[in-house]
Amino acid sequence: MRGSISRREIVQGIGALGGIALTASPAACGRSYAMTEKHWQLWQADWKRMEAVARKRGWEVTPLKIARPATEREITALEKRHKQKMPPQLRELLSQYSKEVSFGWRIPQHLRPMERVEHLYRTSGGIRDHIWSLDHIDQYAIGNFLGWKRDLATADLREAQNAPEMWNNQFAIGDLPNGDMLTIDVSKPDPTQQPVRYFSHEVEGLHGFELAPDLFSFLSVYSALGCVGSTHDDWFSFIPARSDAQRLAHLSATGEGAMTWFAWRDGGIDDRHPDDPPPAVVETTAADRALLNAARANLLPAVVAALAAGAKPDCVPSSDWQMDSQRWHEEFSTAVSYATHHNNIAMIERLLKAGATLNTRLLPLNVAVKVASLDTVRWLIANGARVNGWRHQRYWPLHDLVVTRGVVAAKSREEYRQELVGQANFLGGDMFDKLIASAPDEETRQSYREAKKLSVGQTRAALAEVDKRLEVHIDGKTYDAMLETLLGAGANPDAPWDNGITMLMWGGVATGRILLAHGANVHARDNHGATAFFHARTPEKVRLLAAHGGDINAHSTPNKGDRTLHAKTPLQSTLMADSRQDLTLAKTYLELGADPKIRDGAGRSSLAYCFSAESFKLIIAYGLDPKERLPSGGTLLHNLATMSHAPRADVPVEVEFFKFLLGLGLDINAHDDLGRTMLHYAAERESYDENGPNFELLIARGADKSIKDKSSKRAFDLAAKSLKKVRAVLN
Repeated sequence: MRGSISRREIVQGIGALGGIALTASPAACGRSYAMTEKHWQLWQADWKRMEAVARKRGWEVTPLKIARPATEREITALEKRHKQKMPPQLRELLSQYSKEVSFGWRIPQHLRPMERVEHLYRTSGGIRDHIWSLDHIDQYAIGNFLGWKRDLATADLREAQNAPEMWNNQFAIGDLPNGDMLTIDVSKPDPTQQPVRYFSHEVEGLHGFELAPDLFSFLSVYSALGCVGSTHDDWFSFIPARSDAQRLAHLSATGEGAMTWFAWRDGGIDDRHPDDPPPAVVETTAADRALLNAARANLLPAVVAALAAGAKPDCVPSSDWQMDSQRWHEEFSTAVSYATHHNNIAMIERLLKAGATLNTRLLPLNVAVKVASLDTVRWLIANGARVNGWRHQRYWPLHDLVVTRGVVAAKSREEYRQELVGQANFLGGDMFDKLIASAPDEETRQSYREAKKLSVGQTRAALAEVDKRLEVHIDGKTYDAMLETLLGAGANPDAPWDNGITMLMWGGVATGRILLAHGANVHARDNHGATAFFHARTPEKVRLLAAHGGDINAHSTPNKGDRTLHAKTPLQSTLMADSRQDLTLAKTYLELGADPKIRDGAGRSSLAYCFSAESFKLIIAYGLDPKERLPSGGTLLHNLATMSHAPRADVPVEVEFFKFLLGLGLDINAHDDLGRTMLHYAAERESYDENGPNFELLIARGADKSIKDKSSKRAFDLAAKSLKKVRAVLN
């Protein structure tokens, strides 16, 4: 394997870090260490190694620069300014080694791996082009974190007052590029027990999790990883194990994710595969840019002139040119791509004669099925264009045709025109008039006037483009012919798209018929173990799948990692989705032989998926017992509060169903195996004070606020502390 590096060599190299905590579990991490000159030298070696690799690979680099140590005056000034005492490890780092270490790298678009694996290898490193910075902590991190904490105190369930044990005693050290935060938790006085935590502005992912037992451990792992990534989205694969209960998610430089990253970074898995795209040929000369501009403008004579001047026929825009020209979506566009967009076969032929190829990273057939004509699609296929995507490519030509062009073809030309006009007018400036009128001062009014001016300009530009964008419209007959052409040329009808979805799952009835005629697998499952039945939205689609041998009673088979999902039947899935509609789809399943007596993967009855009186009556007619206890020991009232929510007084269908369940004789104060009632779960799940479930309705129907569960908690004790109105009702 060319340029390979073995796992053993990588692990041995990391092991040389001299006992630095690099593993995922607290036990494996061992005791954190005191900073020494040896560790400082090891960190620098890691940074320099990563900088050398990035330069060798042709990536963009912010050079490593180590500033002088911070003075005591600078540190004291920060502490006084923010009224926070600096954590000991951070103080030692800044005062004895460096106040700022600048370093970062970024993989240019044309060198990035394909979309489906890009998340495994990462595309940038460094946190805002540094590893740490006193100025950043002073000017951004601390103030932003404290402001964030203050503002969230009046939000729903994300605010600090509902989780003081997590939010208090945090010293912010990093304001990340996506708005998230890194902190040092100083709840404990021992510096080796002050973990680095992650705070997500969307309160998801690793929000509140401990990434490392202390600052030095975090920097050791981050340095060993080559300072890869800057948010939790980048770091998930470097966390071999996590504990949600203890909120531990320690980064590791020795796990499977790290090994994959090191091997790719250092060239160990760089061998070519027959289904990998050729490397992108980046423009470097004036002739190259002239070629791309000419093809983009559909000027064949200018294309010929650029080729004669020495332009590379397959060149693509460089990252810098994309930034300057705002061509962010055209990073892999070649002259052939632009010619395809214009249906200019003569231009494509001239480019091929000059040495251009049809199968570049951005496949011309991808462009053709999205925006070009049926004749262009047929010409490309006849001349050797690749019909299936590259290995790890997200959108294959089949996906672009069904997901993108198919949506347009489903509309008439006039419907599509009205849609484009509506989108353009959405950018209009009418809404700014109200903002201008209500602005508190002249400065704000002027900013709104400027925004309106920009919006009006965007509207005019978008309206001017409507006729041009209408050119991509094709009717249903042409779409069907394009799909037949693609499949007839060997396109894989079961090529998986996002989340493993096949186009049989995604498309409508007409698309489904064509795909099935070309061998699409009606039993294929997506990444969550769902067949096409689970994606069907019309009775016609359900009948089509059943007619081609689909198993109408087959459970979904979610992965063990899908903790919120249970195996269920298509009927159960439809009942949950359709319960407040007309139940046409559920009735179609029953008509075709769906068995409502089949239980889901958790052992629940199909009645657990009914959330309206109509759907309940439909299913109970098959002999199911509404008083049967759930596997958790609860009743269908518990199920209502956990799988849906308590009834909202202003939603009649919810109130009606709640009363319907009570009318069946279900006890509103029944206990489950945890000793909880329906009211416990409703209170625990509530997140809104104003328009949430009306607990007074439950209490009026007999719900007992005083009941304690097996942990001695009442419903009041489970409600978020910030929900004052809810807690007042429950207290």
